[in-house]
Amino acid sequence: MMKYSAHMEHSEWTLYRSPAETWEAMYDDCLQARISIEFEQYIFQNDALGGRFLRLFLRKAKEGVAIRLLLDRVGSRSLYQSRKLALLRRYGVRVVFFNAVKGWRRFRLSEWYPRTHAKLMLIDSAIAYAGGVCFDASMAHWRDTHMRSTGAVVQEICAAFNHTNKRFFNLRARRATVPLPRCKGDIHFEISRKRRERNGIYHEMLNHFSKASQSIEIVSPYFIPNRKLIYALIDARQRGVRVRVMLSEKTDSLLADIAIRRYLPALLEAGVEVHYYLPVPHHAKIVLVDDAWATLGSMNLDYLSLFRNRESNYLITDKALIAALRKDFQEDLKKCSRMTLAKLAKQPFYYHPIGWATHMLRGFM
Repeated sequence: MMKYSAHMEHSEWTLYRSPAETWEAMYDDCLQARISIEFEQYIFQNDALGGRFLRLFLRKAKEGVAIRLLLDRVGSRSLYQSRKLALLRRYGVRVVFFNAVKGWRRFRLSEWYPRTHAKLMLIDSAIAYAGGVCFDASMAHWRDTHMRSTGAVVQEICAAFNHTNKRFFNLRARRATVPLPRCKGDIHFEISRKRRERNGIYHEMLNHFSKASQSIEIVSPYFIPNRKLIYALIDARQRGVRVRVMLSEKTDSLLADIAIRRYLPALLEAGVEVHYYLPVPHHAKIVLVDDAWATLGSMNLDYLSLFRNRESNYLITDKALIAALRKDFQEDLKKCSRMTLAKLAKQPFYYHPIGWATHMLRGFM
């Protein structure tokens, strides 16, 4: 855990590097909540961890704290029909499931998208959390990155939740929104939309790739890039930029693990370095460009995150925060194995047909 303080006209931040320490920090802050707890999450399992937080939400609701939970119907399906929700709602907890596909719509694949893949918490409109951490006890030992923030950037997160409250909870904004385009400071926040032109995170990332002069570092457990992204990385490499991509040797999706390998030959041939993190699943989603820009949040570099799902990311020019994220990258690199074309050629024979099939379905991965 690393803490950093700045003047309040800017932002204060704390980095957490595992789900377990993130959950504890969130729990402690929720215990102190006096006005509201607002929460948007892709995976919220009905397990011991989920039960602990639900009991806390119930306790705070009884104390008069407004609790609003926006959970994904697919990622949080184990909770969707739980009896626990009835008790929560009885005491005023607002629970909404994002895109709860029903009826005939269940039989059309396209109707299951978008999902909310965001991982957000806002406490008393003053403390915010965003990053890659889900709420699943089985992920406690994973490598992940989440960030707690206070100060100016929270104004932007409040504005995002104002929109969420109006759309999903039928509530009008009860707090001032941040003046456009952004607040002061070196840390900003954005939620992407499903339409391509609305994914400001993706387009800002591409813009910084085109300006990179020294290095691009990417951490993404699910890496199924579109052609534009591949060309941007190859172009940067041809300009002499060092490009390194860190993947997880194993994730919770074997199909995604196989699909990723179809996109590696072109990158490896161009001189892009690909490193596989070995000890545990690496679930963080981080991009670093030189010492000038970074993004941290829920957005993977795959089609679902880039073009379909709701994603929530910090956009960062804070030098100290970028340095901390780069230090983490260097430490994680010590626990990686570098992929080469020779190693890739030795993959099991059945990876090729599976890779081809997943390429045809890449729009849903």
